[in-house]
Order: sequence, then C-alpha cells, then structure tokens
Amino acid sequence: MASEKKGGKFKLIFVLLIITCVIIIGAFSWKMGRDNLYGDFENDKKSMAEVLYSDVLSVDLKEDYPKTPDEVMRFFGKCYKLIYGNMIRNDEILAEVVHVQRNVFSEELASTNTFEREFQEIKESISTLKDNRVYVIDFDTKPPVYDKEYNTCEIRTIISTNARDESGSSLKMYMLFNVVKDDNGFWRINSFRKTNSEFKEI
Repeated sequence: MASEKKGGKFKLIFVLLIITCVIIIGAFSWKMGRDNLYGDFENDKKSMAEVLYSDVLSVDLKEDYPKTPDEVMRFFGKCYKLIYGNMIRNDEILAEVVHVQRNVFSEELASTNTFEREFQEIKESISTLKDNRVYVIDFDTKPPVYDKEYNTCEIRTIISTNARDESGSSLKMYMLFNVVKDDNGFWRINSFRKTNSEFKEI
C-alpha cells in the first residue's frame, strides 16, 4: 500500500515537471517569436546593433565630450551606422539615436537643420535605401585638415555600403565634413556635403 502511494507521488511529481517544462519552453518560444516580430533591432544585425546602441547611449556628452575632431567623427560614425545600417526597427529608438547624434552639431547646424526636419529626411532616406536593399556597412574618416586661423577643419569621409559597383567592389559614398571649435573649446560638426571620390563638390 505504501509503495503504491510512493509510486503515485513520483508520477504526480513527474507530471508536474513535464507541465513546468512545457510552460517554460512555451513562454520562451513566445518571447522569441515576439522579439522577432516586434523587437527594436533587425534580427540578423541585433548583436551589432545592441553593441553600437550601448556605446552611443553610454557616452555622457556633457561630462565626457569627444576631445578631438577625430573622436567627434568616430562617435558620429557609430550613430550613422546605427541609423543607416538597416538595424533599427523602432521609431522611438531611431529618434533617440538621432537626438544623441545632434549633440555633436554646432548651434548653427542644429538651428538650420531642426530635429523634425532631419528626422523626416532620415526616415525618407531609410525607406529609399530599404526599397533598394542598400544599407551602410562602414563609416571611415581620413585625418583632419586643419585651418588653425579659423579654428576649423575638414574631414573627408568614405561611407561603404553592401551594394556593389560594376567591378564587384563595395559601392561607396563620399562626404566632406566641416568641424569647428565652439566658444567652449568643443569641436562640433558645422556642415557636411556629398562629394566625388576626390572630395570635390559635386
């Protein structure tokens, strides 16, 4: 009689363990499925996006602002890759990154290129890129060319994409950034424009 009761308890415990496992696996599968559908980042770039996002958001620009034009552009480049690298799904995350990116703009650039205007243009550009299955994979800068008289410098930038040209090489975009030192001694992006591969204005 005692052995039957003992066997019944073991069966009950075994059934409860099976039910618990099913619930845990089901909850995990539901969460994974939900993340795949509604996550903040694209699944195939999630790891890279999370690292970039963490890097960008962890910088306290009030207490630890980039000290050189190179550092400013490296920070801007991380934001740029996040924005145009086909990584972000959530508009709130996108807006957050754009807001952070704008902290390295000069007052002049920020006032002429308002957040609302920039955000709308970014969303339109992202949509066009997605339609053509193109996204940014790298943001590389050349050493600054300084004009010490006016406390400014120009930084030549090469932006690589996943698209290929006729030779099979990565299709690139070239931009020239003007970076100025403000009244507080901080280097800030004052303007930028697209150029040809020799960094001459198009």
